[in-house]
Amino acid sequence: MIDCDSRPFIPDGWSIKPEDQLANRVRGQIEFDPAKIAFHLDAAQKKGTIRGSSLKKKLAGATVYGAQVLDYLLAHPDLIPESWKTNEHDCTRNVFFWGTIYRNYFGLLFVRCLYWDDDRWGWFSYCVGHDFDGQDPAAVFAS
Repeated sequence: MIDCDSRPFIPDGWSIKPEDQLANRVRGQIEFDPAKIAFHLDAAQKKGTIRGSSLKKKLAGATVYGAQVLDYLLAHPDLIPESWKTNEHDCTRNVFFWGTIYRNYFGLLFVRCLYWDDDRWGWFSYCVGHDFDGQDPAAVFAS
């Protein structure tokens, strides 16, 4: 079970501020089921890129997963489907968990993602002020 209301991992010097969070994130206790996670790409990502700040606003219409799911998957990598490693173009897929937005020590907003690093699963973060492309889907609830 994943407690989507628990405190996720917070990198040193970073914080999670309520005013930065999307209200439409998955909450409560959930059982991990890859069939309940869809990879959402905005139309702009399918054609090129979209600024993360614009994508964040557009994701207000979707139910997004938070970093609690990312942390759970990193602790249980055997549960991550093989298909999550790459997209349909055989490029590394960076699955972003927009339900948790971090603020770094400079005040910039970041979102963390899960990715395959040749022989293991890992995470990195990307500034919301940068561009997101077709390799960067949001993990959303699959209805």
